[in-house]
Amino acid sequence: MTQEGIGEAVGVRRSHVPRVVRGLVRDGLVEERDGRIRGRGRKVRVYYLTSAGLARAREIVRGIEAEEIPLGEDRMTVGEYSRLHGLAPLDVVQSLFSRGTLPGPDREEAEFLGREQELSRLVAWFRGSRPVLVVYGSPGVGKTTLARRFLSKVTAHYHWREVRGARARDLLAGLADHFASRHRTATREGLEESLGKALAGLPFDLRGNDLLLVLDGYGEVPQDVVDVCRALVEAVELSGGARLLVLADEGTPVYCRFYDRAAVARNAVEELHLKGLSLEDARTLLGNPAISGEAMRRIFLLTKGVPLYLRLIRDGDIEGLIHRSRFTRAEASLLVYSRDAKQ
Repeated sequence: MTQEGIGEAVGVRRSHVPRVVRGLVRDGLVEERDGRIRGRGRKVRVYYLTSAGLARAREIVRGIEAEEIPLGEDRMTVGEYSRLHGLAPLDVVQSLFSRGTLPGPDREEAEFLGREQELSRLVAWFRGSRPVLVVYGSPGVGKTTLARRFLSKVTAHYHWREVRGARARDLLAGLADHFASRHRTATREGLEESLGKALAGLPFDLRGNDLLLVLDGYGEVPQDVVDVCRALVEAVELSGGARLLVLADEGTPVYCRFYDRAAVARNAVEELHLKGLSLEDARTLLGNPAISGEAMRRIFLLTKGVPLYLRLIRDGDIEGLIHRSRFTRAEASLLVYSRDAKQ
């Protein structure tokens, strides 16, 4: 973070940043260094959060997420609203303060196409007896978008957690925070201690709990995370009411699988493999009804109907397409060029 970047992100003048940051440095929350950044010839002052600063930042975010906001005749926490619509908690708060309204869902969720059958299957799973559902799919195929739409269709107390890059203790701390916020009489330390049994491969007690736990970004994860997820399968199976929804990469290695075929056979775990959009839905997402048949087939064959790639092609974002996929620059340029090919 630079002074310019901090000022732009927070919405204050750059000249005001040093005075405020100085206090954070003095309190040991931020570390100050001189370093080089891309696009600058000479060194500039850069700032890093210390471990204490990161802990304080997480504490602030948890406090913001726990705040309740009115939603029609009902109420919802900032954290629940943020996870449902794929927004940062600060975006929700800033929108409330500046405009007095809540921001809507992101563009990706608004363009929900061709997933009606998959959505119905998620709702049927939630109302059925199987406690665990694992949705597999390639990056960008729409697992997160499908889960957000599913959460908007059901009434459930849920906890959304990003697994990518997390460790077991991060998952357990997040669960402990969630339970502590719902059960005011429970202490966070006591809950985290009981949940910590999962680190030893022991199932923890979720009996009588109606929690829907959503784990997003599951893939090649550390062994301790695999152990926690394995314990979670046992816990929700024994709970009688809790549910576990895991959004996993199609290429998740076998050694990272947290359940076996026996769990599927005894109806504890259900699997759903998410594929790309159909040709017609892909054409709709591209937004060019007059595109030539040959160009459309070329785009469809190369992208396999993955919504993320189709959106980037539609927006003409060659750099984004290269960064978010395995396409070469020549292939990305061809795809964007093909988008405008007319009959």
